[in-house]
Amino acid sequence: MKRFAWATAITLFGLIVASIGFIYISNPMVIDGSHSTHEDVSGEKDIVIHFYNKGISRLLVKEVLINKHGNSIVELGVSYDTSQIVQCGTDNKLIVFGELNSEYVNPRIPSEEIPSMINKKENTPIHYGIRIKDYEEPIESITITYKYLGFPVTKEITFVNGL
Repeated sequence: MKRFAWATAITLFGLIVASIGFIYISNPMVIDGSHSTHEDVSGEKDIVIHFYNKGISRLLVKEVLINKHGNSIVELGVSYDTSQIVQCGTDNKLIVFGELNSEYVNPRIPSEEIPSMINKKENTPIHYGIRIKDYEEPIESITITYKYLGFPVTKEITFVNGL
């Protein structure tokens, strides 16, 4: 009986470790390599870095550090029911910016399903971006902390020649 209890305990422990390892290795937030910038008439520059969630569950962006500092104004941008990517400087009312902790990032919608989602007009989030307001060039690194399946995950992106 003791051997069965030990075998069960070891199996459960192994499953827990494997699950946690899967979460950290999978790192579902993907920066897709594109960004958009906007400079207003007063000279303030905003940049939006586009990303998506390749995971199986939604994630929640908790914190974004620019060049290892947290003194930048950073917001989460979401485009609803539009194929337009998240960008600033547009009058599209379906692109909304808000606090990082305010909305979950759902898994990416396959591109062939996007037109039907837009036609339903159910306020479906399609694209996501992180806006850095009045950024100072160059951005050498971005550190993103988010929650995925209840666990905190950190992703660091470094830019060789700055962004």
